[in-house]
Amino acid sequence: MLTLEVKDKKGRHVTGTTTVMGQVPIEAVEWKFNESNKAYLLTSYQDDPDAANYYRYMVHRDSLSNSSQRDFVSSDQLTNGQRVSYGSGYDYEEGDTLIVSLFHIEKQYYDFLSSISDARRANGNPFAQPSRIVSSVKGGIGIFTNLSYNRKTVVIEK
Repeated sequence: MLTLEVKDKKGRHVTGTTTVMGQVPIEAVEWKFNESNKAYLLTSYQDDPDAANYYRYMVHRDSLSNSSQRDFVSSDQLTNGQRVSYGSGYDYEEGDTLIVSLFHIEKQYYDFLSSISDARRANGNPFAQPSRIVSSVKGGIGIFTNLSYNRKTVVIEK
């Protein structure tokens, strides 16, 4: 476990803790073309049955500097101990370079990302309940976490 403690000259004090998570290997990255020469992406990994696990899955096209094509978080609540596969729509073409990342994240980071997503959906919606950001730091708002990930780069080919 890692702890962060920050104090400033005004007397403000912020602390946070994080647990370093083990890497979860991506077992397979596959794709299949349809009759319109568009390909879907399928990424698979094995969930550990002995622990509650949380994941963030991202796909970037060409570079990590570009916005992600896919970005979501999930838990193993329904898939504990199973081989898990994430799929896409027919969004890719021959020659596309895809960078696939699977992050093994802490529950506190999962909760933080989920709360940000909820707040975005509620923003400007007069029928939605306001949503608060779930924070893991004491004395402030935010997250102190670490990123353990497995990444594969593939070029879509027929």
